[in-house]
Amino acid sequence: MRYASTDPTNVASAPTATFDTAFQNSLPRLVMMGTVALAASIILAGTLVTPKSASAIPSFARQTGQPCAACHTAFPELTPYGRRFKLGGYTQGGGDSKLPPLAMLLLPSFTNTQKPLDAPAAPGMATNNNTILQAASLFYGGTIYGNL
Repeated sequence: MRYASTDPTNVASAPTATFDTAFQNSLPRLVMMGTVALAASIILAGTLVTPKSASAIPSFARQTGQPCAACHTAFPELTPYGRRFKLGGYTQGGGDSKLPPLAMLLLPSFTNTQKPLDAPAAPGMATNNNTILQAASLFYGGTIYGNL
């Protein structure tokens, strides 16, 4: 402990000494809490940044007769077979499926608010609990004709 004066009537130095001692005693705990917070932040950031698994258009798998993993590995890498398939313009055959090489993506959205709006946000919408189709895509994946 540090005291500015040994005079017991000097009360101005007592809070400083108590604060210094308390700070010195809690410093290892603060360092540990900071380390734990940093580690938790790094782990959280790592889980948010990790790439999702590659997902191929199923029509390519039907066209070639190969599983998706034949072309895809860890994002964004392709296997040697996948690179050859891409460089060849996605025209390699070999599958025995008679289905057309089509795939579709629908992206719906549902919005619920705690308190309904006074008026609908747009024509055709309600004041709450709105379901809309945000995106719709149709993919053709395969040979169009010959080597196209």
